This record gives sequence, structure tokens and C-alpha cells, in this order.
Amino acid sequence: MLFLVLFAALDGGGLPQQHRTVCALGLLFGTIGDFLLGISKHGLIPGAVAFGIGHLFYMSLFISRPIKIYWPVVYFTAAWGVVIAILIFLPVAKEHPIAVFLFAIYAVILKLCLIITTSQYIHRDASDKDEGLYYRFLGFSLFYLSDSVLILGDAGFPIPFSGKLCLAAYYSAQFLILCGNIHSGLYVKNKTA
Repeated sequence: MLFLVLFAALDGGGLPQQHRTVCALGLLFGTIGDFLLGISKHGLIPGAVAFGIGHLFYMSLFISRPIKIYWPVVYFTAAWGVVIAILIFLPVAKEHPIAVFLFAIYAVILKLCLIITTSQYIHRDASDKDEGLYYRFLGFSLFYLSDSVLILGDAGFPIPFSGKLCLAAYYSAQFLILCGNIHSGLYVKNKTA
């Protein structure tokens, strides 16, 4: 992750300095989230806060593009959010209200990233080079998968190879999001709605 942070900050694949800085900050907060998750059994919530900040940096790179919502991803993320809330968060909400609240905010930020990037890819302009939009959509899809596996495993739901699946999806997600941000920054016109 530190290599990706340095690459984004120093080279960024040809991105302008401002975009490189934003990409590097998104990755840096992801690295902080990794560290917080890794050093403590109780690092999930502080890690989620760091990841949420990183996602906000990422989102600033693509939120200005037009968004025509792709409703199936909204329905899917809403339904999955209800399942996770019922299975994992409602049982502990009275005992840990602040932790549940912070994680809920993080979950909303990640869902927004997934919904927006999916919608931008599905409803892309015919003149856009779609490779960057695809990478970003795929990256946030993998991030969503990684977090789902992590939270289910942390709550005691057995998932085969959960550790390997979570890490593979997460690191692939970070790489693909960076690739998507670079490609979109270079080749996709930043149209306004």
C-alpha cells in the first residue's frame, strides 16, 4: 500500500498534481485503516473511519460527473445493508451505539461510492473511454465484497478462506480504484450534469 501511496503522490501515471494528491490521500487513509485493523482486535471501527475518509477523497474525483442512477445496485446495497444490520448491528446497537453509528456512516459512504461508480459505468457516455470507469466500478465492487466478508467473519459467520478472500479483494480494489482514477483523469472528460 505504501508503494501505491508513493506512486500516486510522485508520479500518478501522468495525472495533474491535484489529482495525484487526492489519490495519494485516499490510499494513505486506506493504509491507516489497514494498520488500525491489523494492530487491534478492536480496530474495526477506527479502521472504518479511516477508510471512510479515504473514500471521501476518492469520491471527490468522480462526484462531479453526471450521475443517472442505476437502480438495481441501489436495491441490492439497500437489501444487503438490511441483512447486515439485522444480523450484526442491531444486536449490539444498545451496547455500542457510537461504534454502530460510526460504522453505519462508513457503510453509507462505501455504498454511495459503489452506487455512483456503478451508475457512471453503466450509463457512461458513448464517447467516453470506459476503461477507467470500469476499473473504478470493479474496484468499489471488490471493496464492498471485502468489507462484507470482513464484517461477517468478525461477527462469527464462517466463510471459507475469508481472510484470503478479504485481503485479495481489498488489495485488488485499491489497485483498481487507483487505475480507474488515473485512466478516468486522463481520458474521460469531466462533464457536468
